[in-house]
Formats: sequence, structure tokens, C-alpha cells
Amino acid sequence: MTLNISFLHADSTPALKERIQDKSEHIKKYFDTEKIDIQWTCSVEKNAHSSIVTLRAGHRYFYAKGTSDDLYKSFDEVLKKLENQFHHKKSHIDHESVSEYAVNI
Repeated sequence: MTLNISFLHADSTPALKERIQDKSEHIKKYFDTEKIDIQWTCSVEKNAHSSIVTLRAGHRYFYAKGTSDDLYKSFDEVLKKLENQFHHKKSHIDHESVSEYAVNI
């Protein structure tokens, strides 16, 4: 897994980096490939704390943005959005494989 973390108008702290690494490790369980690239961008504009995650796993791409009054809350929001995308994609793939199997019988 490759993890790139960048901060825009925000200070990088060891605690933030550690939390992002923990959240990224949580994402890893959804994929059976070792080749996962994650770009995590944190930004602060006025009172809006945002996290943007771009993820590439194999040939699949995912993107999520979370905004909150707290940067740590935005991490949770992004993770929730990504998990929803993973579940949607998995059910879509499962549905396609069932349809293909039914057609080939």
C-alpha cells in the first residue's frame, strides 16, 4: 500500500498522520490486492475542515470528500463514504457475475 498525505493550509502533526494511517489500514481490508495507492489531502478553509481521498486499487478508482467543523470528523465522513462506494461496487460486481453465470448455463 502506498500512502501519500498532503496538507493545505493546515499543519501536519504526528497525531494526524497516525490517524490517517490507521484509517488507511482500515481501507485495506476491502481489497485482495497489495497494490493500493491512496492520496489523502487535508485542508482547512475558514471553519471548514476537509479531507479528500483518491484511491486506486488494481483497476478500480474511488474518490470521496468529507467536510466538517473538525478534521478528525472529516476523516470518519470520508471513510464512511468510501465504504459505501466499496459495498455498492461489490454488490454491482456480484450481480454481474451472477448474471453472467445464469446466461452461460
